[in-house]
Amino acid sequence: MRSGTRTIISRKWTSQGHRPKTPMKYGYKYSYLFQATQPSTGKTFEMYLPNMSGDCFKLFMTEFAKEHPKQLMIMDNAGCHHVKWEDEEIPFPDVRIEYLSPYSPDINPQERMFQEIRKPLKTKVYKNTEEIERDIDLELQTFWKNPSKVKSITAWNWIAP
Repeated sequence: MRSGTRTIISRKWTSQGHRPKTPMKYGYKYSYLFQATQPSTGKTFEMYLPNMSGDCFKLFMTEFAKEHPKQLMIMDNAGCHHVKWEDEEIPFPDVRIEYLSPYSPDINPQERMFQEIRKPLKTKVYKNTEEIERDIDLELQTFWKNPSKVKSITAWNWIAP
């Protein structure tokens, strides 16, 4: 999930004929939240990384495999997810990777998590990425404390009973 200093615009309820005013900032500093979600338990694993490169993805997968061995990782077809691994550099031979069908974000439960994480960021003005990461961390804490909230967002009947 990319987040940055550019204000996220959203709709607001107002009285008829009233146009809401929202502070706006155009910015181009970004931070990237890499996250894995387990719909059946509500557990999550996150890392902030500087970009969506293959090297950052390799780092994320390496750390994920240390904490969660013998897992199946299902992901979309983002460019960085298709990084080439040399046989000697794969640190997680027991983590399997499967890909969703191309162009199918509606069947990716992780996208729903990102929508929920972004909600408190809307219409706010941030000076730097540290402020954004602080607000994202506050939102993530609600998920860490309440895994059933994660399950309600991601555990669709065809994914996890």
